[in-house]
Amino acid sequence: MSRLFAPAGERGKLNLKFENKTALVSASTAGIGFAIALELAREGARVFVNGRTQARVQAAIVNIRHEIDESQVEGIAEDLAALAGAENLLRRLPAKFGWVSEGIVLQNLLHKEDVQCLSFKQFRDSLYSF
Repeated sequence: MSRLFAPAGERGKLNLKFENKTALVSASTAGIGFAIALELAREGARVFVNGRTQARVQAAIVNIRHEIDESQVEGIAEDLAALAGAENLLRRLPAKFGWVSEGIVLQNLLHKEDVQCLSFKQFRDSLYSF
């Protein structure tokens, strides 16, 4: 049986098994998206934060690195509320960051009441499903 919580002595840490995984968290420069990105970084994931402006993306990266020195956090500015921005992100990620197909996309913008965990392929396919 897998453990959700870390062993005793590692107070306050969850064990969500994201260590050495890659995650893109959309709309993650503030609010719940930022909190998700921060926790994934704390879990040892390589995290890509996303926002509409480079300044906000950079601020989120600085804040996460301030909290977690050894974090692997990078960013990409694109407006994912627009189809063109999402398509740009899909073009830029593999080339610029070596994105892998089994990467995780945490999408919290298209369905504001839900946070969805998708594969890269599912995210790409979802752009054209509505």
